[in-house]
Formats: sequence, C-alpha cells, structure tokens
Amino acid sequence: ASAAGLLALAAPDAATAAALAACLRAAVAGDEAVVVGAAVRALADVALVRGPRVADGVEGGAVDDGGADASSPAAGPSSLSRSPTPHSPDRRPPPPPTALELLTSTLPHLDSDEADAVDAGEAAAEGAAKLLLHRGAAESGSGIPDAATVPALAALLRVVASSGDDAAPRARQALAVFFPLYAAHGARARARLAAAALAAART
Repeated sequence: ASAAGLLALAAPDAATAAALAACLRAAVAGDEAVVVGAAVRALADVALVRGPRVADGVEGGAVDDGGADASSPAAGPSSLSRSPTPHSPDRRPPPPPTALELLTSTLPHLDSDEADAVDAGEAAAEGAAKLLLHRGAAESGSGIPDAATVPALAALLRVVASSGDDAAPRARQALAVFFPLYAAHGARARARLAAAALAAART
C-alpha cells in the first residue's frame, strides 16, 4: 500500500494516479489492520497532493461522476438524459465510496482492542482532518462539497465525544488542533461545523 501511494504521488498523469488510488481504496476496505493503516495514510496523501477527485477515481477516468465505470455504456451521455426505471437493465450502480468516506468509515477501528487496528483508526482521523482542512474548507468548487464535508465532520466530532481520556491520544490531539483551525476558515466553515454538531448529536 505504501508503495502504491508513492507511485500515485509520482505518477505522470491523473489516469495513472487514479488507477493506483483505486488499489489503495480497495486496501482500505480490507480486513488486515496493518494493511488498512498503510493504505489509509497513502490514500490521504494522494487526496491531499493530487486532489480528492484523483483519489476518488473521478479525475483520471477510473469512475465517472455518477460512479459508473467510464467505459460502461451506462456512463454515456444518453444515460444522463433519461431516468431509468427500477427494472431498467442499464440502471447505474451506486457510486463507490470516496476517499473521505473510506477514511471516516475506518474510524470505528479506534474502538478495537488490537494495536494495529487502533493505529489504522488514528491514521484515518488524522488523514480525514488534514483532507478536510486543506480541501474541505475551500470556498471554491475545487474543494470537497458540503454534502460530503458535513458527515465527515460529524464523524470526527463523534470521535472526540466518545473517546476516553486515554483512548486514541494521537487522534484526540490531532482533532484538538483541527477543529479551531477549521473554524478559522470563515463563516461557511463554521456553518458546516454547526450542521455537523447537530448531526453528531442525533446519533
């Protein structure tokens, strides 16, 4: 996973980087905690350096904006001009999880009794915080949309609220720095945090 991450960072074009990022996304969704931790770190680095769209496979052709394989007929322009019925054979599958969604889905590892799993969870918290700070706080279209940002912020708030004083110290320290920095990005960032706090309180 670490090697794939380095190759993705050094890739000469977005298509190569996106293909390597797809390998990292698959590794993050795996069961081996050591591999998950390495993949989480690498995927976060790719998202930070090459951009979330490359890490998600959207920019570079791994998947299209709707989540279908770019080479699939369902991804063609004609599929965008009609609404397939529930039984339509060309109904597009749901989009694969984004890099940010994969990072936040790894946060429950923080509750594990295994050191490698906790390390993976802490790496996910740190990676998600960095990605949200540098990409999710953007006021322009180059950042992560609010629809993805608010649930991720809520997941990080739940980590802070549910972790004991001795639990996941690295993640707690990172988030203690992250939230004030994020809020300092302006009114829109603070509005996202407020929405995330409400979402976190409901769960």
